[in-house]
Amino acid sequence: MYPIRVRFPNITTGKTGWITIGYIPAMKYRKSATDAEKAKVRLLRDELLQRCLAVVLDELITASAVGVKITIPDVGPVWAVPRIILYACDQPEERHLLGMKLSGSYFPCSVCMEFKSHIGVPSLGACKRDVLATLEDQMEATELSEKGDRPSRIEQLARQSSIAPIVPVLGAVHGLGTGTLSLFRIFGFDRLHVSHGLLLALLLLIWALVMSVTHALCPRRCSVPGDY
Repeated sequence: MYPIRVRFPNITTGKTGWITIGYIPAMKYRKSATDAEKAKVRLLRDELLQRCLAVVLDELITASAVGVKITIPDVGPVWAVPRIILYACDQPEERHLLGMKLSGSYFPCSVCMEFKSHIGVPSLGACKRDVLATLEDQMEATELSEKGDRPSRIEQLARQSSIAPIVPVLGAVHGLGTGTLSLFRIFGFDRLHVSHGLLLALLLLIWALVMSVTHALCPRRCSVPGDY
């Protein structure tokens, strides 16, 4: 089970706190699963994630558009219009939440349409990813997938937009899929994940340097993990 946690600011005390609002069941595939079975399980995982979010965000989605009346001590009833302004996660979770392909993607950036071979180099002027166009592609792909129709069209949509046949629930929240269209701009990488990734990359670099020096000094007697 994976928890869904939300950080709410308290407008009375001025403090913020984390609250667990739901859980997402874990879904695994068997060790001997074929590539086709793994792909099916991955799609089911994404569908399960979106369904869990739909349950958790149901009232918020409505309130984000029409508002909700709350009572503040010493003030009285006021209208509040909730917004999602930050989702802290790592990059794989971001792609799952947005219904985008994690691997085998031509456009791995979630906010622009920079081709994969140009990632990490000075920008060539790639356009921003269009929120509404992406959501429309996902709705078309999802409808075709549920009907079992036109797999070639689904593949075409996946290639041109790097999407999965999944419609992200966050797109229904006002301000994300409407208004300012901030769906692709609310994500921030968790410092824990970033720190862990940087540390792992540094350790791998040190390991590679140590192994290269060791091989240079005693090439016949030394080996690295994986040579056995």
